[in-house]
Amino acid sequence: MLKCYNISSHYRIVAFQHCSIKNIHSLQFGICHNHMHPLIQVQALTPHEYRHKGMGIDIVYGFHDTPFGECMIANTTRGICMLDFVDDKREFILQRLRDKWANAHIRHHQNATAALIAPIFRYEPKPVKILPYGTAFQLKIWNTLIEIPFGQQSTYSAIAQQIKQAKAARAVGSALAQNHIAYLIPCHRVLRVGGGLANYKWSKNRKAQIIEWEKNVMSTSLAKQEHVPSRIKIG
Repeated sequence: MLKCYNISSHYRIVAFQHCSIKNIHSLQFGICHNHMHPLIQVQALTPHEYRHKGMGIDIVYGFHDTPFGECMIANTTRGICMLDFVDDKREFILQRLRDKWANAHIRHHQNATAALIAPIFRYEPKPVKILPYGTAFQLKIWNTLIEIPFGQQSTYSAIAQQIKQAKAARAVGSALAQNHIAYLIPCHRVLRVGGGLANYKWSKNRKAQIIEWEKNVMSTSLAKQEHVPSRIKIG
């Protein structure tokens, strides 16, 4: 299993190296982030839940403001299962939730999801659990993204090399496009080899804003972990 250790205020991962593709959906992943962000704990679906698109899972969702625009956040008793920036497309985003979790019980509960926002967009010393829905390969990529330090970036090819599939850069890009938990699974930290932004599911402009904000937090607020950014307008 995975174990997390707190070493000199930095979280590091001791990873289980020998899980088979067949069993990956029955594992529970504990993913640890660095000191600039809450601990991210990645929970795993059972094989039955994965095959039947969330059957037996209760999901509550709500719409909330963030520093980077309005989002829809959906939560289960085991963790956040979707975080999607809305951009005035509430019905479209809601349908995306229903399609992803087609057999789950989904209901609107604004008050239940409101308390989830603050720990995500500012440092608070408590874990944030997420429950992603994806293939074994997608889960591998998403777990690798969470290891990218706050305020830093990687590239598609570097991630492909990190998972020991050097020729899989294009497949890495496809896995990023399927990410349905924005910001917490930080696909915004992945750039082209030359430093270009590349595509981003929630707009290149937002990607640039998030990257710039993270850099500013790193350079000016390392000693002020309670820092909360003002809302950024996404044009």
